[in-house]
Amino acid sequence: SNVVSKMLPLPTAYVRVRAFVSAHIPGYEYGTVMQALCEALDYSLQEYLDFCLQMSELYRQSTNSALDLTLNQLYVHVKPALDTMSILQRVIQVAAPHKGGALLNSLHSLLLHDYAGDEQGQRALEFLLEKASIPYMNMLNTWLNAGLLND
Repeated sequence: SNVVSKMLPLPTAYVRVRAFVSAHIPGYEYGTVMQALCEALDYSLQEYLDFCLQMSELYRQSTNSALDLTLNQLYVHVKPALDTMSILQRVIQVAAPHKGGALLNSLHSLLLHDYAGDEQGQRALEFLLEKASIPYMNMLNTWLNAGLLND
């Protein structure tokens, strides 16, 4: 069905993002910014798994009642998760070759250019940027206040 084909990219994107996170944690050679990004991605993946449990419960409830859950109804529930996972998949494509400040710049560019006007995309990227920038800002703060550079 056409509705099913619209939903099929969701598990594929999840597997790709999960593989990226698994390959980069605890890969210290990728740097602390990448580690922080992967932790934020992992948090988002956990939210997706929670969503899957909710959908499973919704399906179970629909089979135990007179209300059938149609594919179209399921798609309405799945669409936000599909959009978010698509964003996360795009993030890993853009982030993969970068480290440190270049990684933050690539995420910021993605936010400004690819997701301008997309509220969900902007929220997701702002969350990832905020979390990924913590180690960079800590390093900068230590350098400015103590004169120590831990790169």
